[in-house]
Amino acid sequence: MRSVLALLANWQDHPQRRDAEDLVLHVIRRDRLWLRMQKDSLIQQTLTTDELSLINAHLQRLAKGEPLAYILGSQEFWSLQLKVTVDTLIPRPDTERLVELALEKMNNAQGRALDLGTGSGAIALALKHSRPAWEITAVDQSPDALAVAHCNGAELGLTIHWRQGNWFEALRPVSESGFGSRCYSDSESFRAEFPRFDVIVSNPPYIDEQDEHLPDLTHEPLSALVAADHGLADLHRIIAEAPDWLVIGGWLLLEHGHDQGAAVRSLLSQCGYAAIETLQDYGGNDRVSRGRYDDNHARV
Repeated sequence: MRSVLALLANWQDHPQRRDAEDLVLHVIRRDRLWLRMQKDSLIQQTLTTDELSLINAHLQRLAKGEPLAYILGSQEFWSLQLKVTVDTLIPRPDTERLVELALEKMNNAQGRALDLGTGSGAIALALKHSRPAWEITAVDQSPDALAVAHCNGAELGLTIHWRQGNWFEALRPVSESGFGSRCYSDSESFRAEFPRFDVIVSNPPYIDEQDEHLPDLTHEPLSALVAADHGLADLHRIIAEAPDWLVIGGWLLLEHGHDQGAAVRSLLSQCGYAAIETLQDYGGNDRVSRGRYDDNHARV
């Protein structure tokens, strides 16, 4: 047997001390309130052999740089507990800002929203949780990521139209049904079933291929992080193609890097969007840019 206090003492001055505490609490099925309340008596809280073995295995992975969410297999986002795997990005707090700003534009009783590059399903599920009467469609190119998203939706009891494919290509008529999709034989039947969207949101890959911080993100799927053209390639494609899928007056909202606000606004302007603006995340950094598709929209 070994006490919780003795185990955590090894991580007291470690940069990942809080993650280590979370791992221990997860294994012994306790929360942080319990940890605070028990500070003076932790020496009495001993671990079983099985608990100690599991915790040590987890801590070894943590020491090697593996993110806490992958070790635990879950991550909280928008008060929802989501399954995550190495096939999905770990949902981050800054992306909740994208959800907040999208919900500002989802103020009708009903409507349709599209989440491009859904990963674990975090954005789509947060929107559906907050606007249950809205019809939400979510797209991802990775069938493995989409399987995780589908699982999260089922666990939360939230109905999403999951579709597999590369950006808007997933919405086009196909000869065979994709993951969780119906089969459409022609454009007319597709349009009848999936009219244009009132809101389109996306947290696409936007990190430059030469970014110095990439080595710190090796545990997450690079295809969901990195884009060509200094990180702007996927943002540009979405901005250019979104008008084919937006209602008149519909909104496009995009998460991007802290130094990409001006570039994304420029792309939105070139493609004829109106009411263009960039808004900040909780840390005060440029994080989300949005624009409205109007009648005078001009494709480039």
